[in-house]
Amino acid sequence: MKFNMIIAAWGSDYVDCLRSITLPSLSIGNLDKGDIELYTWKALVFTPKINNEIIAESFQKNLPFFNVEFLDFDPSITDNPYQSMAAAHYQGALRTSQEGAWAIIIPPDGVFSENALSTIAKIRRSGKRAIMINGPRLSREKSFDDLKYKYKSTFSLTGRQLAEYLRENIHPEWMRYHWNSDDFSTQPFALMWDAPDGWLCRNFHLLPLAFDLTNRQALEYLNKDTVDGDFIGRAFGVWDDIHVISDSDELLLCTLTTADVSYSDHSEARASASIIGQTAYGSANINPLHRWLLTKATKIHSEDLNAEWKIIEEMSGHIVFDILSKTSDDVDQANRIDTTYNPSASTELKFEALAAVYKPQSGLDKYNNFFEEGVEITFGAEIQTNCTVGAYTQINGATLYPNTRVGRFCSIARNAAIGASDHPIAGLTTSIQFSSIAQQLSCPGADIGNDVWVGAGAVIMAGVRVGHGAIVGAGAIVTKDVRPYSIVLGQPAREIKRRFSDDICHALLVSRWWEVPFHLMRHNPFEDVITAIRQITAIRKRAGDIEPEAIAYLEDWLSKLVPR
Repeated sequence: MKFNMIIAAWGSDYVDCLRSITLPSLSIGNLDKGDIELYTWKALVFTPKINNEIIAESFQKNLPFFNVEFLDFDPSITDNPYQSMAAAHYQGALRTSQEGAWAIIIPPDGVFSENALSTIAKIRRSGKRAIMINGPRLSREKSFDDLKYKYKSTFSLTGRQLAEYLRENIHPEWMRYHWNSDDFSTQPFALMWDAPDGWLCRNFHLLPLAFDLTNRQALEYLNKDTVDGDFIGRAFGVWDDIHVISDSDELLLCTLTTADVSYSDHSEARASASIIGQTAYGSANINPLHRWLLTKATKIHSEDLNAEWKIIEEMSGHIVFDILSKTSDDVDQANRIDTTYNPSASTELKFEALAAVYKPQSGLDKYNNFFEEGVEITFGAEIQTNCTVGAYTQINGATLYPNTRVGRFCSIARNAAIGASDHPIAGLTTSIQFSSIAQQLSCPGADIGNDVWVGAGAVIMAGVRVGHGAIVGAGAIVTKDVRPYSIVLGQPAREIKRRFSDDICHALLVSRWWEVPFHLMRHNPFEDVITAIRQITAIRKRAGDIEPEAIAYLEDWLSKLVPR
């Protein structure tokens, strides 16, 4: 497995920071030996030739196991430095995609807490396909010389140590994102609240730190926009594939910025839900992914978390819910079909209402549910909040409880209940009327894979994972995980058989056919699963949008089958 570190650096300030602070903070002493041996590490450095030697020296000192490739880059190709950086990232992403590697985007003015590269490798092994991180700003004037001196010798900062350093040297512009600021930013990409020994943040924009580049079609967006723009949202339509760094104990990245940098005009006003709502739905720089990110709390702290953090997280969650629910009515209603049932209407009109299909617009709705393209929802369905529904899934009069995730090409029948949670039974009452909104919304939901069929009246409890290709029979009550391509029935549900032999099930999982564009799949011979896998393998090989190891496995497996 491969990682390509992509760095765009020019100008003496950035190059000096890269070689003196950024690379030392990623140094070999902070990386497990096993990760050095398990992966292939390369750096693609986009910089004018004059900087090659001093950057190469820093790599040799701090990251000697990296294969460093310098690409002569002229940052004056555009008048806008962000567009020049986007152009460099695009070129690096193309190379990385062709090599079947993950990209790691390294800001040349960054400082990382210890074990950053090992943390990235660990998250990749967990099955996630992208990593996004908060990037609070340090005052360069206060911190550059001090950090440069410290990193001359063997030195590292834990997440808590870097959080404490940030508290002492935070950039004044970053404090304008504080909810209680008297000069709240007019272009807020983050919100922050004071918490014990740190801050709780919620961000429209997080930095894409590392990501899988198998979706080559999405790369075109990198040629038009910065890496945290439309690219991430389009490359990873199933946003559960994105790992958000939510705690500085896991990893913390700070960037060094000069004090004269300002990202918005002075407002001389406090923050409010209505002001931020205008940004959430009125800014060209905010898309559905950014609104989804705002729902994720990130914690920066130098001491242990305590009960007060939970209170602050719940309070900020109420504010975000208010922002996202009260400002999107016009957007939401413009895409709805009126399916109101009218008892006095004619029989024809009643049937028309019952048959009406709501096709939600791709993206986030006012209840913070995210829909991919092609989703169909019929009359009587209830999608509560914080749910994700994959492309071309059909939901026919079923209920999805909070935080439920449904994959692509699923079929959910009438009166099914997905992600149902238990009521409290050990206390005074079983009623949830005394539970806080945060408690009601914090249930884990259910996780439904791709190509899953859920029969009428089935109940799938919160916290249950239903694997890809499974079938849940009508009326089943599912209380534990269901393995891929199995059929379960009963109360409680039990597996009665698998849909295919184990080797075919494994081949289908390796192929991840649900990632193939719909127009390429619709003419496949679905009735003949082996022929379908052959065609899917050929499609994915031509597209180059899946790991070479997956193609090799499928071709080898197909070659060993007895000819039909």
